[in-house]
Amino acid sequence: MKSMMRKSVVRAWIVAMCFVIVAGATVALAENNGHQTKPAIRSVAAPLQIEESIPPHVDPPPPPPSLVLPPPPPSPQAAASPRPKPEPKPKTLPIASGDISAYREMGAWVDVYDYAIRDQMDPTAAVDEMARRGVKTLYLQTGRWKEANDIVNTEKVNLFLDRADARNIKVIAWYVPGFGDIDRDIRRSVVAMTYRTPRGNGFDGFAPDIETREEVGGDRDRFNAGIIEYSRRLREVAPTAVLAAIVVDAKNNERAPARWEGFPWPEIGQMYDIVMPMAYWSVTKSNDCGREMDVASYMRQVAEKTTSLMGRSRPMHIIGGIADCN
Repeated sequence: MKSMMRKSVVRAWIVAMCFVIVAGATVALAENNGHQTKPAIRSVAAPLQIEESIPPHVDPPPPPPSLVLPPPPPSPQAAASPRPKPEPKPKTLPIASGDISAYREMGAWVDVYDYAIRDQMDPTAAVDEMARRGVKTLYLQTGRWKEANDIVNTEKVNLFLDRADARNIKVIAWYVPGFGDIDRDIRRSVVAMTYRTPRGNGFDGFAPDIETREEVGGDRDRFNAGIIEYSRRLREVAPTAVLAAIVVDAKNNERAPARWEGFPWPEIGQMYDIVMPMAYWSVTKSNDCGREMDVASYMRQVAEKTTSLMGRSRPMHIIGGIADCN
């Protein structure tokens, strides 16, 4: 009897344990299934939303036109600023094989003493008076070796050039080299040749005034060598420009041949296109402003003597001297 009861208790305990095991497994499975469901739904949720907004079989729409940016509008400052006026076309120096007409007509000479150093000439009034008297070319001195500036007085030079342009008068620049500093003389010559006013007006030609030996201490040989060196370098920097040489009076120099011995006449004829002898009949050839001399005959003699010394013929513009006598 006890044996049978003992067997029943064991069997009941086994059944109870099986029930607990089955129940625990069922709960664990249910919990595991719950944990797996949430991540599955979470991972699928985002793709489902994308598929709903852009179906897989439909191409994405093109970008809106606003993505193509138009060019930026001008700044207020740029829009308010007026367009600058085009600068006037600057004059250029005539070339050697071209126009030398500026040297053919009646000319008037103005030096730095007239408008900058001693007297205070009014450039506008002076040019107007020249035009009234039929002057076609103004020979304007721009500087000399002993001055501090390359151009003695730019303000008045501008007035001369601009007024001459308005009155249809050509302007030739002339400069007095000292031959003691060739670099300086070349620089100042180039400055004159390339000079432009704010309005764009410049010179129609250039001429060095070859006469002074003050800077070289009166040394004749150094003076003559300086003329050759200066002239050679001037031609190198302006190979096509019309260059005129203002030279001493070859006829008058017969009075002092030793002083002018070795003057480089052949080089003058070679390197310059126009020769301008200072045949000052007006003040140096008589006591009465040249009225007692045959000016036409004297000019012919100067031209012939100069041509002979150069060994070649060049166009010549002979300078008469002081206008008060003429």
